[in-house]
Amino acid sequence: MIELYNTTHPYNNKINMAYYSESGWVGFFLNFVIPQNPFEFLCLFEDACGNHPFLLLNKISNLFIFNQLDFDEKSGFGLVDGAICLESNNENYFIFINAINNKYKDASTIPEKSRLDFNKSINSRMELLYRFSLAIKNTFLKVEPKVISENLEELHECYMKNDKFYIIPGKQMEKKKIRRFKINNEKGKNFLGRFFKKDTHFYFLLVTDDEVNPFSPCHPDFSEHYTPRIHSGKKTEDLWGENKKYFLWFPKSIITNIMKPELSGFGDFLRSKFCYYYNGIKDFSPEKIAFETRGDELTVNQYSFTRLDLWPL
Repeated sequence: MIELYNTTHPYNNKINMAYYSESGWVGFFLNFVIPQNPFEFLCLFEDACGNHPFLLLNKISNLFIFNQLDFDEKSGFGLVDGAICLESNNENYFIFINAINNKYKDASTIPEKSRLDFNKSINSRMELLYRFSLAIKNTFLKVEPKVISENLEELHECYMKNDKFYIIPGKQMEKKKIRRFKINNEKGKNFLGRFFKKDTHFYFLLVTDDEVNPFSPCHPDFSEHYTPRIHSGKKTEDLWGENKKYFLWFPKSIITNIMKPELSGFGDFLRSKFCYYYNGIKDFSPEKIAFETRGDELTVNQYSFTRLDLWPL
């Protein structure tokens, strides 16, 4: 059943808005909540050890909000529900965001059993974004790069054996077949150079319906969870223990409670992932689009402020 979240427009309480599923409430959170008070919510992002890496953040020189990004779903690095890029004290941070409407254990699967549905399990999607961050780092070592791509000589075999992109039944893997994201146009080059840098700190935020961080051993269902496999090279051991500090979690309930939603079931009535204006169910129509949660042109909203702008002493 489709989840439709109803709330009032943040800047005009005479206008109601409806948000469809993950793309809707993530779009609401990124476009209307984070810009109003980023420090309050960034400090709540929690890693697998219970730490909050942005807790002591006291200044943001630039903050960029991305709605759903497409890093080439078929032959690249998949779709991302949203992202936050921020600059603070001459440090650059890029936070990929994936969200699910249910609990982590219901969306994660054993990699060996889900290889033909690789992009459907949340742990595999997080792995793919981690691999994308490695590919970005490698891209900066190249002169005039045209693609962000994986390095097959350094790609761990567990990824190739369980990623359906690399699986060719009855055949050996082709050396030319490689996950890549084209940047051979001005839009791609500007995106790479502006938001991804050699020293960018990459984080991977997961939003779920859990009440406790699913990456934490303290979660009651932790034994049923399959954490992302983290291999930085062909012969490396799983580096989850070392890199889990970059995998963050945030509860869905905080977002939906802010929206004060009224859940309604609409069956197959609404299939597209957009945010709409509406003045009641009868007036609910695609012609009243407020904004799309998908940004194919990679347009972003930019903000600059410090804590003192929000809480003057």
